[in-house]
Amino acid sequence: MSYTGNIFKTVYPILSKMPDGTYFDIGDETLMFHASTHAKAREIRSFFKDTKWTRKYESGLEWWEWVCEFSEEITIKIIAINDNPANCTAIFEKQMVTEKVPVTFEERTVEKDVIVGWNCGDKEEPEEEAND
Repeated sequence: MSYTGNIFKTVYPILSKMPDGTYFDIGDETLMFHASTHAKAREIRSFFKDTKWTRKYESGLEWWEWVCEFSEEITIKIIAINDNPANCTAIFEKQMVTEKVPVTFEERTVEKDVIVGWNCGDKEEPEEEAND
């Protein structure tokens, strides 16, 4: 059986209990879920008891992710979360960035608000959360 097959065999009992419409993908060492909201991510995380999750913001993709080491062989990721956590507010700062201008497709340096971090209460991002 391939490595991917071994992962599927390990997590199938959990996957079979998840609600219909839960999208996932299995790679060589990763089980990846897509969730558009933190509420959906919370629902997915609830199926993996006794795991420690780390939340991080992927600025290049402009989405949040949750990651955990389920076992020595399997990393679980929940990606594509587009809403912001309720306890986090973006920290903006003016920066000069180069972007394409649609009329002539030249690159110009412009001043733009860029997210440089997140204020999530008393914790700095990334935030870790245990699932008991």
